[in-house]
Amino acid sequence: MIKNINLFYLPILVILLSGLTASIILFASSKIIAAVALLPIFTFFYINPTNFIKIVLPMVMITFPITLQAFGKDAFSTGTLIIFSTLAWSMTKHKLNTTISNNRFIFSLLFLIAGIGLVGMVTKTPVEYWGPAIRHYFNLISSISLFLLIIHGQRIRGMAENKREYIEKLITTMLLIAALHIFLCFLILNYPWIEQYFSIFLKRSQEHLAGNLVEGFYVRAISVFTGGEELGELLVLLFPFVIYKLFTSRKKIYSLFAVSLLFGVIISGTRSAFLLIAIQSFTFIVIFIPAKYNRRKIVLTITFSIVGFLMLPVFLKYGPILMDRMQETIGQVFQSEDIENITNRYRVWPMAYKITTSTISLFGHGPVQAHVISFHALNFHNLYLTLVFQFGVVGSICFIVFFLSLAKPLYVAAKLQRSEKGPFYLLAIACLLSLFSFLINEIKFEFNRSDSYQQFVWGIFAVYYLTGTMCQNPKNEKAFNN
Repeated sequence: MIKNINLFYLPILVILLSGLTASIILFASSKIIAAVALLPIFTFFYINPTNFIKIVLPMVMITFPITLQAFGKDAFSTGTLIIFSTLAWSMTKHKLNTTISNNRFIFSLLFLIAGIGLVGMVTKTPVEYWGPAIRHYFNLISSISLFLLIIHGQRIRGMAENKREYIEKLITTMLLIAALHIFLCFLILNYPWIEQYFSIFLKRSQEHLAGNLVEGFYVRAISVFTGGEELGELLVLLFPFVIYKLFTSRKKIYSLFAVSLLFGVIISGTRSAFLLIAIQSFTFIVIFIPAKYNRRKIVLTITFSIVGFLMLPVFLKYGPILMDRMQETIGQVFQSEDIENITNRYRVWPMAYKITTSTISLFGHGPVQAHVISFHALNFHNLYLTLVFQFGVVGSICFIVFFLSLAKPLYVAAKLQRSEKGPFYLLAIACLLSLFSFLINEIKFEFNRSDSYQQFVWGIFAVYYLTGTMCQNPKNEKAFNN
């Protein structure tokens, strides 16, 4: 009887699936077709590879986002979907409440931020703008979900031998992703016609990737998920980890990553990234790298001097993108220009300040930019004004406390490990330099404008968190569930 039923339903199932596939191919947009085509790949990655690869997959996919549409509007990206699905998978491998209970304060803080964002959106956003408001809210929730996923991942059997290995693998993965996108930036910058092959990653209102075009050529590097400013800040976030790896690992690939990230700074044309990375390098190498690494310092100095000399033609070709802006900045400083003019924020900051102070409230307007919900404004180019507008006074305080909650364990860890000045100490210092450089750069930028870049940054936040909890007690670094 059961066999007869199966024989009856199998042809019907085949017909239905065939009809669905034909309908998608004939009538769906190219993005829907691409998203559906990715399903078998996702399925494969959740069945065969190691557990760590399953954590890596969302980190890769958010940097190659296919933005799906609903009712003719951008809805969410495939990266967001893969974050939620991977988090669901991780919950089947280990109870989520064990991760949350390990630090109830910080996860309660994130729950509060999500709740405040929802309250602000519901109470302050006009109904006609709920579509984009909800999309931005899901950007926040998916970003926090990635943060939670990466932290929860350490508890899943088979991720790594211990916590340090897990963190090291995460850092290497992020550096590899950044190097890949710098290579794509290089290709698009030199061969603009290649951009057509990345059209699947454009949003509904985009004709080109995010960046300034002059006579068909980009004047600053862009990638499929970042523009010049985002790329520059991303390199600022990751460069301390490159320095850390150069001194704690003998693998040649980290020298290649260092050259790649430096080249990325040049072609991004981002002044703040150039200055912050220069400060990071001087501070880390001169002040924090202990004397026992002096031989390594000499070897690296000679190596990079030779590489720098060999790359001089490359710098002469691509350096003007950055050097022209730096020369202009130096001229403005000597002319005693104010900070708004030096940072090229003379238009947006006064407007952002006026809107923020005139609409200030306890819970804000939800995680959406002002210009998206009918305010006559541009992006604020300042995270702190943006947070006050989006999350109000209470939510802004929660974010500041969150950043401090990431920084405090790292500071304590660095202090505890200062006498030994080994890898744990250097890793804690790398995270602190990365975090504080980010907070400084956010004076002139806000990382939470869109989904992909925001999600990736929250992934780096997770590395800060894991490092802080591990380096305070490195003798107990064994992975929870190994």
